[in-house]
Amino acid sequence: MCIRDRSGIALHAITSETGGDAEVIKRLGERSTVLDFQVLSDPDQELLLPEEGLYLKRTMDATKYGGSYTDYTMIQPALVVLRKDGTVQQTWSWNTAPLDRVHPKTEMTPVRVGGIHGEILVGVRPMSADLGPSILEDRDVKLAGKPKLTLMIEMIGLPKLICGGAVAAAVVGVGVGYLRSLL
Repeated sequence: MCIRDRSGIALHAITSETGGDAEVIKRLGERSTVLDFQVLSDPDQELLLPEEGLYLKRTMDATKYGGSYTDYTMIQPALVVLRKDGTVQQTWSWNTAPLDRVHPKTEMTPVRVGGIHGEILVGVRPMSADLGPSILEDRDVKLAGKPKLTLMIEMIGLPKLICGGAVAAAVVGVGVGYLRSLL
């Protein structure tokens, strides 16, 4: 299953988390994360584009979370938009503009580029509401960031307690184990 809007755009999330698609979806559900698009577990990173320098990888010590988690090579968030013919329309990651100027490439690094100020690197993402328009207009997707405090509140579940339910969606880079390391 994948989400497909009226413009014919299909969305898939790919994670390098281990355990298979069903296990990753189960883990997300345990964190009150409900996605209405396909989530693919790709621990061998066979679905990555062979684009040099796009992806930032690091070892994730996920066994510390217990349960079915195992250590794996995490790919930091990235977005790849492919046309129907398989050619690349746009890419985004921590290694593309404007985040290519942010150093060091660690989750807690403050971001002060491209109109994003005061957020930390782990919180900067493509704006999901702009994804469709950016594809149709053949331009880069707009970015937005969440302040560290917001990320920490989401991690401990405060929005769930206040609002009665929290729904989170990620474009690509579903693994959120790194957020647990913020606390």
